[in-house]
Amino acid sequence: ELPNDRSEAFIHIIGNSASPRVDLVCCILTNNRKDCYDAIEKVLCIDCPIPSQVFLY
Repeated sequence: ELPNDRSEAFIHIIGNSASPRVDLVCCILTNNRKDCYDAIEKVLCIDCPIPSQVFLY
């Protein structure tokens, strides 16, 4: 569970959970903030490339 819905919280959890054993990352956003989506996609496409899907709840 995340402490808040800021992009930094998602990035922190993704960074701590990323490993060669991770096949897919799914993130569920509770708001429509483009900056949060962009930050998540940047990390998962560039910094630690893992297939991902981001959902808006």
